[in-house]
Amino acid sequence: MPMVYCSERGTAAAPKARQSRYRTTLAAFAIGVLLMLPSCKPASPAGPAPSPVEKPTITGQRSNPPLPPDYFKLADQLSTELLSDRSAQDAELSEPQFLAEINAAILDFQSIRSTDPDIRFLAQEAAEAAAELRQAWLGLLDVPAPPGAVEVFIEGFIRGFIGMPVDTTEIDIAVASITEARVVVRSARRLEAASLLLPRVARKHAGPTVKSGQAVVIDFDEAWGPIGPDDWLTLRNNSNHTLHNVTIDVALRGQSNETCKNIHFLSSWQPGTDVFAEYGNGVEILDKTVFRQTVSRVQEVTVSLWCDELTQEGVRHVYEGEERANDVARYCKNIKLKARYQPFKDGLLFDTHRGVRLLMEGIPFLPQPQITIIFRRGDDVKGWNWDIERWDDGEEITLNTDGKLAWDPDDYTVIVGFPSVGCEQAYKATWKKSDTYDGVPWLRTGGAG
Repeated sequence: MPMVYCSERGTAAAPKARQSRYRTTLAAFAIGVLLMLPSCKPASPAGPAPSPVEKPTITGQRSNPPLPPDYFKLADQLSTELLSDRSAQDAELSEPQFLAEINAAILDFQSIRSTDPDIRFLAQEAAEAAAELRQAWLGLLDVPAPPGAVEVFIEGFIRGFIGMPVDTTEIDIAVASITEARVVVRSARRLEAASLLLPRVARKHAGPTVKSGQAVVIDFDEAWGPIGPDDWLTLRNNSNHTLHNVTIDVALRGQSNETCKNIHFLSSWQPGTDVFAEYGNGVEILDKTVFRQTVSRVQEVTVSLWCDELTQEGVRHVYEGEERANDVARYCKNIKLKARYQPFKDGLLFDTHRGVRLLMEGIPFLPQPQITIIFRRGDDVKGWNWDIERWDDGEEITLNTDGKLAWDPDDYTVIVGFPSVGCEQAYKATWKKSDTYDGVPWLRTGGAG
């Protein structure tokens, strides 16, 4: 008998980004302390090493002048940090430490006396924005929180708060918090815009253009379900040379053509070594999102870099499709399922139809899985799909065939996939009809194969 597939809705019940210094401390204090940011989900496991690509070919000699020393101060403060180890953790800063970091950034910006008009403008803009940010943060510290109010300057909360019976003092506190929060948003926007202009300077001082091949190899790991909450980027120096004074522009494009850019800087980069960037979704203040480093449903990553040795722009890496599906399958490698067959039983009011009971373990939850079960008896084969909204760790679900399966199978295969992200098969295992939860045979650790 040919295999029959029927698609139906199942009846079952259903990890702050590391940024440059001033940006990290702002997110941790001016936002995090006041908004009580939720704890992060588990970080995504490290992905496979980037696939090898053709080495870069460079022709010609460098003709541009070297980068001015003042650029290094700008890049150190304005660029987003690259890590040599994905497991590295940021230390929590006290309020005095935060203030010291902000002051150090302002002093660095103010000390720049460059003859380059671009550097001079960026230094002035960054110094003014950082000073404005510092003042707004100090102002927020001076505003006492209303009784029972934690997210004091979220606009929706404030409106609801003012709509309740409150006294004039509490209303004044709310308005003051909104005022300071708007300053935080404005200064954050200015600092983010300043960082995006670093390539304008770096381009004028970079080495010759790569004619063929790639100077950088790209790998991307997007947050998914319980894995995250941040995305991760891996970059590998694909050249045979140590690169110096490297400015890197990373552009992300999302499903709705939304874009986001992050600028990085490395003083040196050894050949064949990987560096990592953690990209967060930012924080909402009032109706604005600041410090956002990624986009929803990343489609592609485009990297440009400028350094003493070379220039290469527009290295494109497609994430949507096979790579995203492979990442989801990798995130699910620790899934374990317990399965037992449910035979048909007559009931006084309702019959119990043939189906399978499944218990999932090994991952906190699965978002929108599609479960396919294929039943076999001799030459007879039938299969159905069930779409589940969410499946939690330790949760048992029952997948009924609702009378469509007219015979008891010899065995059955369970496939778990995620069609919404292009992953058709993240788990696959087969059980005999006689397997139960109570003995060794029920446990199968499946895989994508």
